[in-house]
Amino acid sequence: MPPVTPPEPLATSGTSDRDTPAYPGAPAYPSTPAYPSTPAYTGTPAEATPASGRADIPTNTVWIWLVVVLPLVALIPLFLFDWSTYLQESMYASLYPQQAPYAASASLAVSAGASAFSFVIAGLTVLFSYLDWRQLRARGIQKPFHWAWSFFVFVVSSGAVYIIGRGVILRRQTGKGLGPVWGWIAVMAITIIVATIWAVVLFSSLAPLIEQLSYSTGY
Repeated sequence: MPPVTPPEPLATSGTSDRDTPAYPGAPAYPSTPAYPSTPAYTGTPAEATPASGRADIPTNTVWIWLVVVLPLVALIPLFLFDWSTYLQESMYASLYPQQAPYAASASLAVSAGASAFSFVIAGLTVLFSYLDWRQLRARGIQKPFHWAWSFFVFVVSSGAVYIIGRGVILRRQTGKGLGPVWGWIAVMAITIIVATIWAVVLFSSLAPLIEQLSYSTGY
């Protein structure tokens, strides 16, 4: 049997491991960027606090309360003047002018006095509103309701425009300030009740005279 010849070794390319080109590895991606953490909210939410954040400022002044009670002062002439006698003389004068030559001048004087008193009340309303506005600014209120709105007292015979507007603005800036508004509402209710009672009493005192005059004149 002929001898078995061993297989020849495979030819190599003549390169070694060190000649094998090194492939670059996978690119190193940067780590996930650190996002800033959500800020921690502290304190009361903004919508629950006044815009100006000045809830510590007192909003009541002596001047605004004087504006509030002035309508009660306007009731004083109702009780200091004898309206019953005045109206009786006026009614007689209208029916018998020859017997009351001074009735016209008396009526004019009463009308002038009532107008002057009303003008004084309106002027005090404007003055007190200005002093209130000035004091609010001195306390740190940036834009209080302007006192010039109080001139509406000459139109509506009341300081309601300034009182209500003031309360709304202060409520927005300080979270309070509606006390004078509620006070004004109470004063208006009292004024209406008192004026109604006064008118009923006055008419009751004049009813007999009206009936007598109606009978004598045939009306």
